Amino acid sequence: MRRREFLALSAGALALSTGCSRPFSSAPDTARETPSAPQLSPQDSPEALPSSSSGWPRLHGPNGHSVSDERGLIDSFPATGPEVLWDRYIGTGYSAPVVTEAGLILLHRKGDREVLECLHPETGATQWAHSWQTAYECRFEYSSGPYSTPLIAGSIVIACGAEGWFHGVDFATGKELWQRNLHRELNVPPGLFAVGASPCPDGTQIIFPLGGRQRQAGVIALDMETGQTRWTATDHGASYATPVVTTLHGRRWCFAFTQQGLVALDPDKGTQHWFVPFGVGEDPDSVNAVSPLIWQDLLLLSAGPGPGNLCLRIHPDGSHETVWKNRRALDSQFNNQICQDGFVYGFTSKWNKAASLVCLDLRNGDIRWIYPSDLMRGSGLLADGKLILLGEHGHLAMLRASPDTEAPEVPGFTTEPLLSRPTYSAPALCQGRLYLRNEKRLLCLDLRKHPD
Repeated sequence: MRRREFLALSAGALALSTGCSRPFSSAPDTARETPSAPQLSPQDSPEALPSSSSGWPRLHGPNGHSVSDERGLIDSFPATGPEVLWDRYIGTGYSAPVVTEAGLILLHRKGDREVLECLHPETGATQWAHSWQTAYECRFEYSSGPYSTPLIAGSIVIACGAEGWFHGVDFATGKELWQRNLHRELNVPPGLFAVGASPCPDGTQIIFPLGGRQRQAGVIALDMETGQTRWTATDHGASYATPVVTTLHGRRWCFAFTQQGLVALDPDKGTQHWFVPFGVGEDPDSVNAVSPLIWQDLLLLSAGPGPGNLCLRIHPDGSHETVWKNRRALDSQFNNQICQDGFVYGFTSKWNKAASLVCLDLRNGDIRWIYPSDLMRGSGLLADGKLILLGEHGHLAMLRASPDTEAPEVPGFTTEPLLSRPTYSAPALCQGRLYLRNEKRLLCLDLRKHPD
């Protein structure tokens, strides 16, 4: 993903004439300010509600796969979109909301402070806020952050600011438990933009593609409760791709997509098993930004525009082989990808001035269908058999997740954007409520079915 193309928008972009295209337009940011939260009753207190194993506690959902097990969602919505339950003004940044029944966590910037805020998920009212100073200014025409999405890990929230400050706070109160400036400690060189990866949870630790090349801290693991370093690995540069921890053939793996390519690590010790070069490499104007996708024993890497896709098979003995490679199949730039039954749904880059949603067979790289629309480079999630997609210009769509059609069924697509562009932050879903943001507003939409 090149600097000039990363998150780049074309002011004169035209709507495509096929699919479910609609003209671009900007929605007015007319939100009503939400007051501070009332005192919570005992049954609503964070301590009494279910743990963060449910809901959307991290970037791309419970397991980092952008898939929810929620059921009973609406089957369609009108051109105006689902019902808005609440709507409030927020600060800047591309960090996505994360949420459980106990609270919604948002990392955003107001003036010269980055604010980690806990909101009531049903009302949007503030429950607590913790902030720290920042002087970061993006060198280009994009947001000055923050970009990284926080993590709710049981009773702890972990967040990373634009300048490499890591914070661990108490989920119930917002009280700071620890803080570290890892960029300063480990001599991490400044990147093109704000720190963009998000913490990957693994038991009692987080794993992060830090990019501390000079200190063999390309990837780092921190203790959740104390922030202390568990291990460091590689001399690789930073990426915006969040690592993935999984178990294959009875062995635990950490797959980290760094600036140089895919590193396979032991998540307990940080020992490197093997490395596969892929992606942007040493290009100073580019960054790898799509997290690895794993289905069964297949692993998909995506980088765009240019490198495209690399699909690997992981064997029981720990070795790997290339299954297929394609420079144009699904060359996502920064968008998440969703896999169901071996079929991947994701957005291509804008190398040809447009971007489309693609359904790809992970087993062989074949394209099942292509759906061009006003979503352009969107992000989304899968729930109740439906793809819920937020386009980069603020449109919301619902598609049936099926590879067995010539074109997807579209039971919902907003005529006008729900949020003004750009909308680069991934959506979140918890208890039938969908949360969307841009750099001005946070929306809560009702996706629950209600009795007639």
